[in-house]
Amino acid sequence: MIDILLKYNDSKYVIVVDDAIYSNFIKLKSEYELTHHHLFKFKLMSHKELLTKLSFSYENHLILDIYAKTNEPISIIKEKLKFLSYVDDTHALKEFIHPFINQLHYHHDFIEKNKDSLFIFLSQPIYLKKLLDKHQLKYEVILESNKYIPKVYQFDTMEEEIFYLFESISHKLESGISPDSIYIAGINDKNERVINKLALSYGISIDMAKDLQLWNFKYTQNLIKLSIEELIKKIVEPTENQIEQRINELIVQILNRYPLHKYDEETTKKIIVSDIKEAKLRKDRITNVIHAIKFEEVQMLNEDALIYVIHANYSYFPNIKKDNEFLSNEEKLQIGYPTSHEENLYHEKLFTYLLQTKRIEYVSFSLKDIYQEYVPSDIIKQFNNIEPRKISKEILTHKFSLNTYKSFFKSTNEDKLLTTFNNDFKLNASELNILKQYIQSLDLKLSPSQIITYLKSPYIFYIQNILKISNFDVNIPIFMGDFFHKLVETALIICYFEKINQRSSKNDLDKRIDDLIIEFEAKEFDENIFFDDFFDVYFEDKRYIFEKEINNLTLDEILIIQAEFFIQKNKKLMIQSLSEIILRSNSANKVYVETDIESINLKGRLDLLIENDESFEIIDFKSSDQSTLKYEKIEELLCNLINENPIDKSDLQIIQLIAYAYLGLKRYNKDIFVEFFAFLSEKTSKNIRLTLNQDDEIFSISEKIIKNYEQIVNNVYYKIMNAEFPNRTLETKKRDELIEKDLNVYKALAYYTQYNTESEDEDIDE
Repeated sequence: MIDILLKYNDSKYVIVVDDAIYSNFIKLKSEYELTHHHLFKFKLMSHKELLTKLSFSYENHLILDIYAKTNEPISIIKEKLKFLSYVDDTHALKEFIHPFINQLHYHHDFIEKNKDSLFIFLSQPIYLKKLLDKHQLKYEVILESNKYIPKVYQFDTMEEEIFYLFESISHKLESGISPDSIYIAGINDKNERVINKLALSYGISIDMAKDLQLWNFKYTQNLIKLSIEELIKKIVEPTENQIEQRINELIVQILNRYPLHKYDEETTKKIIVSDIKEAKLRKDRITNVIHAIKFEEVQMLNEDALIYVIHANYSYFPNIKKDNEFLSNEEKLQIGYPTSHEENLYHEKLFTYLLQTKRIEYVSFSLKDIYQEYVPSDIIKQFNNIEPRKISKEILTHKFSLNTYKSFFKSTNEDKLLTTFNNDFKLNASELNILKQYIQSLDLKLSPSQIITYLKSPYIFYIQNILKISNFDVNIPIFMGDFFHKLVETALIICYFEKINQRSSKNDLDKRIDDLIIEFEAKEFDENIFFDDFFDVYFEDKRYIFEKEINNLTLDEILIIQAEFFIQKNKKLMIQSLSEIILRSNSANKVYVETDIESINLKGRLDLLIENDESFEIIDFKSSDQSTLKYEKIEELLCNLINENPIDKSDLQIIQLIAYAYLGLKRYNKDIFVEFFAFLSEKTSKNIRLTLNQDDEIFSISEKIIKNYEQIVNNVYYKIMNAEFPNRTLETKKRDELIEKDLNVYKALAYYTQYNTESEDEDIDE
């Protein structure tokens, strides 16, 4: 491509680039100019920009003017304006624009100045040919000479096609090829889910470079429900949520196109919604990853690029253009606009040309997926070199590809998975080695709860923390715990602003709480008034739920109603607990809320850390009373765990406190007190409290206890690093002590395996 730029480096040339690669072309041109300290003399334009110069341009509010007068759908108005560039004065479309003719801006100066220029096109100017001829402008189409015949692979199923792709990419990466040099064309809605899943299994990162539809964000749709005045007020407010900030900026750009007060709200809203539905949120390109591209972008890639083309099936490679526009094909012929057949022929020729470059590693297609059957594109059939390919378990050697492969394919006779689960976790030497390498690459630090999970069932730990299959579900105690955490944090900021650590990032709730903090700073703090005001602020964005009919409530909305009820029911106990926390923080030097602490292979998040002159208090909030825990038998419990003797499973909870004491000992050079604080119990004075020093009233953690706990942590860590995940449960003194919540992770595993559920990240992003 650089050769072309150098060849036409003269002011008489105007290089015109397809809209799909225009930004890539500018980047290539700019990088060369910066590197070689040399500015190109030619002019550069996109097809769309040249089309405007050869016809007319208009201000965006023209669409509003036409809509206000004709009440035609905005999409039809935009199509009429598109075709208007091609019609002569006798065409009916001229009558449509006649009342607004003064709002069209013709660019006669541009045409006159370029009478002697030569327009250079990198692809056929099918949308510009008539206008170029009409204005008698000179142009050439240049195409590099490509005679390479690409390899074409056929697969029975789309899943096999994607497995083969990742195996090939894995081999390339192992050979030293940079991921930034590898590109995949052909990712679409049909195969994206499978690609995302296999990317996780193979440990390969792919930048989808997928522009996101602005309209698909719930935040955008909520904005549109506001009045224009409320909308403007909302989007000009700064926010630390980067996605929302970018959405705000895009909507500001859209609003700036129109005179907002010239038309009624309904008319203005329609054009704004129309533009928002066409707008996209552009994702920034990232590096050191495989890149997904549109196939048209192939011509802009460097010579060292390695390109895979997948899903080369008929109607997808390229997409078939259909005759569904305002003008029929016959009418398009009359005005000189390309028909849908001519557009399809153009793309076929362009794709055929682009395929014949040595940068293509191979082209592939499949004959079916779980929804439908496919045939190969006419473009690749013309090469007459289609080679059937098969995937077998023997060639799947990378990361967790084999296990993932087994989960994809079912027995057609029995309609069940080919893999089943039994009481063993047995891997062959090769599989075990791969799993060990993967685990050791995770830089794993274990939390106290993860230690307990492994002790109860190593296989459940494996499912949750290595496979990342979660059975986590929000319930009322968790919801109430979140509420109390935020209640305490807010109260401590109000009472002891100089002492408490501040949040580094803020969401919408935090902003509402900030306003509450400012309000309370100016008056005497009253726990009862504060609780009521905080409750209102915390659930402010949930008030809409109470306007819905009960039959229309979602499960999440029902949970919120239940949580509000139980919070109000336990209001007295929460205020009592809050008062005690405030009192105990009064003499502190520093107070930390939800702070992280870690050692070599252990980590923890402390609910509350109070730093005094000579000691640290580590407090872990619990919703229920913990005073029945047998802290006198801690040493016996740890010895039983080391020797794998039966225990009371309920006693395991006390290990969490030992973990915090251990972490505090490693981190701080002061006396350490650790405590379970039951915020929904009247027995706060009987909470479990441990110390590392001797005390007549508080149970002291001996050096032996610390060493025994350290031995347990090291044993668990060693077994995890060596992929020891036997499918067994901790031996307890009571056979029924493993309750349902300990075992329902198997349900999550079965669901994941049966339905190939997508990753949680996608649900969160959505």
